[in-house]
Amino acid sequence: MAVLAARDKLVTTRKVPVALKIAPDLTEEEKKDIVEVITHPKCKVDGLIISNTTVSRPGSLVSDHKTEVGGLSGAPLKDMSTKMIREFKTMTKGKIPIIGVGGISTAEDVIEKLEAGATAVQLYSAFTLKGPFVAKEINSSLSELLKKSSEVKVLP
Repeated sequence: MAVLAARDKLVTTRKVPVALKIAPDLTEEEKKDIVEVITHPKCKVDGLIISNTTVSRPGSLVSDHKTEVGGLSGAPLKDMSTKMIREFKTMTKGKIPIIGVGGISTAEDVIEKLEAGATAVQLYSAFTLKGPFVAKEINSSLSELLKKSSEVKVLP
């Protein structure tokens, strides 16, 4: 609430949006608590960023570094993030925009996040792994996919 109050005191020509970034490792109770707070009129945020890095280690990891402590991002996070996007879209009744993050490196990944309920996506690890032109590649591929397919439905 303090963040929103401080934002509302800013002297500016436009309201600065506030988004809450959440981890994929939340319990069901924590998810319910977050939704209760962020949908309360006095605490309503302008968006959710789903998701931050995970501290879990999927069994599919093969790297020698798989036991290192810290946040894991990229492809191993993709399914967890998509599941959480779907859950929070339902839990918030679609009233809070969701920025989908986690494991996005292709146009198909973007479509998957949008179909799950994201209203926008954010790339991060893909820039590190594929370089700065990955956004242009994804955009071009996404444009081609959407032109070719009448079955891709990304809007509610």
